[in-house]
Amino acid sequence: MQYVEHPRYGRGVVIESRYNGLELRIKFEDGITRWIRREFVRFLSKAPVLEKCKRAKLTMPAGKFRAVGIIEALRMGVVPLGQIEEFTVGREDELGRIKDWLDNPQAGTLQIVGEYGTGKTHLLNCIYLLALREGWAVSYVGLDHMENPPYRPRSVYGSIINSFRFGEKGEGDFRKFLQKIAMNKNTHEILEHPLLGKILRKIREDEVDEDDWEWIEGKLSKRYQKYNHSTSASIYCNILSGIGWAAKKLGLKGFLVLFDEAENVDLVQYRNQFKKGWNFLSGLVLLSNNTKSLLWEDILYTSSGYIGEETRLQYYGFRTDIRFAWRIPSNLKLVFAFTPGDLVNEPPFDSVERVELEHLRAHHFNELLEKIKTIYKEAYDFEVANEELRKFEFPPHTRSFIKACVEAMDILRLGGTR
Repeated sequence: MQYVEHPRYGRGVVIESRYNGLELRIKFEDGITRWIRREFVRFLSKAPVLEKCKRAKLTMPAGKFRAVGIIEALRMGVVPLGQIEEFTVGREDELGRIKDWLDNPQAGTLQIVGEYGTGKTHLLNCIYLLALREGWAVSYVGLDHMENPPYRPRSVYGSIINSFRFGEKGEGDFRKFLQKIAMNKNTHEILEHPLLGKILRKIREDEVDEDDWEWIEGKLSKRYQKYNHSTSASIYCNILSGIGWAAKKLGLKGFLVLFDEAENVDLVQYRNQFKKGWNFLSGLVLLSNNTKSLLWEDILYTSSGYIGEETRLQYYGFRTDIRFAWRIPSNLKLVFAFTPGDLVNEPPFDSVERVELEHLRAHHFNELLEKIKTIYKEAYDFEVANEELRKFEFPPHTRSFIKACVEAMDILRLGGTR
């Protein structure tokens, strides 16, 4: 069994490979299985994934090798994380607004709204890198209606923790973060947290075991199975509130969570699942907006469960003593990427700042094309003439455009026909 680690998705196990080992199918600790290019993961043991023929020693210059790797990623429409900013064009105004929002301590949640193909995921990656450099702890979560739906708070929380990173290059993970918190003299107040406190005291006393780690990281744990209900949103919001507070005490600016494909909250089989998912997302938004009633509101028992009198949020019935917030301010910021629709206008999202993305203009696509041409020339010593490229039709969506550019250059280099 081969274990690997991805800079965003964390640790996982290799299931199979394809394209002669170029891509690996990996089941990550958040429960989601993804195809990932081999060079984007770090192997945690020396055992090979598959038996492969021995290859000659690499003699390709480092610059050329790097360029080939970038082109191989672009061929699939994926911009490598290290080149995200280099391939960001036409988003100066949007990034300026996002930087202002990130620096505003009063702003908790931001929406990025755009049609498919406008570059929402790319922009989230830009924010991810920007926030790490500026001293935030950051998590990146893809919401999926099958494997990571919002109506399963433990699963979403586990994805948040699994992708948790801090440090300018994202070198710190959640375990390192908790170890720093446990040993920091300025964070003794967090030991009073009803859930984090127990784990932190165990870390201090060197008594923490793997079951403790699995629970606080949102994995299925034999010892803490009762927090795996769809109504446990208040439990995990409370923990995230503690994490945000601790991040600030540790000298970070706070805790930023990026949610991609947030519209998946509506892709459910039963209406009750939507209500549970929306309850979780609403709780997160109110927490990031430092809604003080999360600390003290009366909780009423109704036919729908335990409901907050002020916020109308549903609380976890087995632990109504644990509120959606542990401390205010929470030092938590959220970014949700949505496609246009009714959801973006529903409370509490109707009152948060919104950045709307339009499709890139023709001159932006030309700028991208020139960047790809430069890297392609470095990779294959082949320069593509613009008049030759004009014979091809390129789609007006960013990801498809990038794939089509590389394919067109391959055809011209290999002597094929349009």
